Amino acid sequence: AGEAMRVIDRLLSEGRDIGDVLEGLVAHLRVLLLARTCQTTSGLVYLSESEMKRFEIQKGTVHLQLIVRMIELVGDVHRSMNLNMSPQVALEMFVVKSIIEGAHLKKAS
Repeated sequence: AGEAMRVIDRLLSEGRDIGDVLEGLVAHLRVLLLARTCQTTSGLVYLSESEMKRFEIQKGTVHLQLIVRMIELVGDVHRSMNLNMSPQVALEMFVVKSIIEGAHLKKAS
């Protein structure tokens, strides 16, 4: 969690647009979701061979339910920001909730 918090802080300190960060996160999670649920992602996503290898490795380490939950949590971040919550706090809550969800899924397996 600590490293993720530092990444969030660095991105925001660099002036990155929070919408762009969330869009990139959702795109990443979408590819993981497709990699986990489809026999082939051909025609659904367009990635280089090295990117596809990276997702093939990641898909084996992330539970499908966690991917779905993380996408839902990104929606929560958007809603929190619409309520004028600090983008940094909203992203940090995403990280913490994702870790908690992952731990619960790991324990249940």
